[in-house]
Amino acid sequence: MNWSSGKDAAMALHALLQNPNLECRTLLTSISQEFQRVSMHGLPRALVEKQAQALELPIQWMELPPNTTMESYDRIL
Repeated sequence: MNWSSGKDAAMALHALLQNPNLECRTLLTSISQEFQRVSMHGLPRALVEKQAQALELPIQWMELPPNTTMESYDRIL
C-alpha cells in the first residue's frame, strides 16, 4: 500500500482491511534522502515507523533524492 502517513491513506488502508478478498503485506512510503521526512506530509521517518509498528505492518522506504522530478519519481517507484 502506498502509505503517505496521512488521514486519506489511513482511510484507504481501513477500507482495504475490511475486504476479505484483499491483503496488505507492506506499506510503501516515499521519503526525502536529504531530510528523512515523508515527501507528502513532512512527517519524520521515526513517526512513520511508529505508525507501521502500531499497524503491525512492515514498511518499505522509497528514498527520493533532492529535486526529484515526476520522471525520476516514476523511475524510482
